[in-house]
Amino acid sequence: MRYWAFSIILLASPVMASDYGLEFTTGDDYVEVPYDASLNLLYGVTIEAWVKMDNIALSQVIIAKPYATDHSSPYFEWNMWYKGGSGWEFRMASTYWTTGNAISQGVWTHVAFTADGTTWTLYINGTEVNDNTESALPANTNSRPVRMGNNAGSGEEYDGTVDEIRIYNMAQDSATIVAHYNMGMGDCTPDPDSLKGWWMFNTGSGTTAYDSSGLGNDGNLLPEAGEPTWVTGMGLNCDDQTEWRHPTQTAGGTNWTTPDSIFSENNYCASYNATSQDILAPHGFGFSVPVDATIVGIEITLVDGGNPLLASREFDIAITRVASSQTLWGSWKLAQDPGASLSCAVTVATTYGGSSDKWGIGTVTVSDVNDPDFGFLLRDNDTKEGEIYFDGALIKIHYTPAGEAAENISYVRRRKHSVEE
Repeated sequence: MRYWAFSIILLASPVMASDYGLEFTTGDDYVEVPYDASLNLLYGVTIEAWVKMDNIALSQVIIAKPYATDHSSPYFEWNMWYKGGSGWEFRMASTYWTTGNAISQGVWTHVAFTADGTTWTLYINGTEVNDNTESALPANTNSRPVRMGNNAGSGEEYDGTVDEIRIYNMAQDSATIVAHYNMGMGDCTPDPDSLKGWWMFNTGSGTTAYDSSGLGNDGNLLPEAGEPTWVTGMGLNCDDQTEWRHPTQTAGGTNWTTPDSIFSENNYCASYNATSQDILAPHGFGFSVPVDATIVGIEITLVDGGNPLLASREFDIAITRVASSQTLWGSWKLAQDPGASLSCAVTVATTYGGSSDKWGIGTVTVSDVNDPDFGFLLRDNDTKEGEIYFDGALIKIHYTPAGEAAENISYVRRRKHSVEE
């Protein structure tokens, strides 16, 4: 028996400062890729993308090939469809699978769906989270265009940002999915025989999403109430500079509850419920920025569980190169709990720093950021009672390679902390 495979992958990670993505709203803005036989994907498929959703309560289509012109049953030949509170639903004609496994709002996330002719499998952030025995694969050779951002009836609009979408007519194995999660999209010279669409969204302007697969499957940005907006994207790390790493250590945080929950972003939070300035210092990211590079900026994104009773509770965040002793390096930045939720069930991602922000530090060297004691600090900064929660964290080092202008290739390391994604 001959088996084919289907995969849909969505990711969350490495970045190039010059990269763009597309932001969609619920106003019927979408991208349409005209029909081409290469997009039928009859013999298997992999679809990859970076996504960051602004409203995870909505049912929304990231990318799909519609079954008919009017979004009638069975709706899709193949798709990536987030169904709000019920998680994901994957369809291939009349066969579908609803998986659960909701993701965090406002956070770049890597999701992968695969089908190899026997099993459909869902991965989130490189980890298998669900599977289902199923042999169905796309079967229709209709001439419908591919859509990004809504269905054929202009419903189920995507609300958020998307970047680096790829489509293959073969399934990637689990090792490849993990590699893509760890390194962005992994190989930057993908197999031309199986790659059928690659939308990098790097132009940053205009009404065309160009296809880099070599097949000319360019997408048109189409407005019904305003076309998608070009924004800063997640990007693709093609320089083999690093892979994403999780933090492996914390220091301090004596009065924090489950501080090591910052090692994974899975709705388990590190929390703090006191009024003193008890500093928590996540570190051990394992950076390996090239020794001849120049560091130009540091960004930190905090994935915050919030506190609805104390939406104004303040805390400080700073950089350290001696996390083991919680030593301040540079200056503190004032942050504020957004009051999103009393638990980790709903999160809000907020970014601090930037591509040219060195946090009040005159010179940051490669040896500084590559040191396992490099990290950041969190402390309370008011006298209010009530817990603050942090579900995850992402730290990004911007640097200029030797011999290049300051176009800022971003070096990203992923770790999950109670401090930022």
